[in-house]
Amino acid sequence: MDKKLFKMVTSAVCAVLCFTGVACGENETSQGGNEPQKPQLATVAGEYLYQSGISEYSILIRDDANYYESFAATELAENLCKATGNSIPVVTESALTDKTRVISLGHTDLWDEKVGKTLLEADIVDSGYYIQTVGKSVYISCPDDTSSSGVLHGVYDFLGDAI
Repeated sequence: MDKKLFKMVTSAVCAVLCFTGVACGENETSQGGNEPQKPQLATVAGEYLYQSGISEYSILIRDDANYYESFAATELAENLCKATGNSIPVVTESALTDKTRVISLGHTDLWDEKVGKTLLEADIVDSGYYIQTVGKSVYISCPDDTSSSGVLHGVYDFLGDAI
């Protein structure tokens, strides 16, 4: 490669990296002080998982949740806590008190009540999932006759979109 062309390309790449580093290093601050703003992770239009570091949401699983549903709930809770510094509780159906802001995992009674869709294995491939937003809640499920690993894949995609 020509030395002049090599220097030009190297200089351009270095300039882009420097500008990217400066842009990523800036802290957004609140209007009045030097405190960084708390993350506001959106779930649906106009709704946030966290507002000023606090979440009104809960992660819902069945009382008899299988391995994948339980693991998906743990993964969701832990990753949201890592991203924000605050946790969202994982609750079972028998312990759920507020049905307005829920991230429901698997085929819960709330899924039947709010979504009402029967998922068949023929409709969704193995490890596939279905995400539906109803009101202020998010429902992630897969057909009951699959391994339920689709719920875990749905949680990972949800985290990718939310964080």
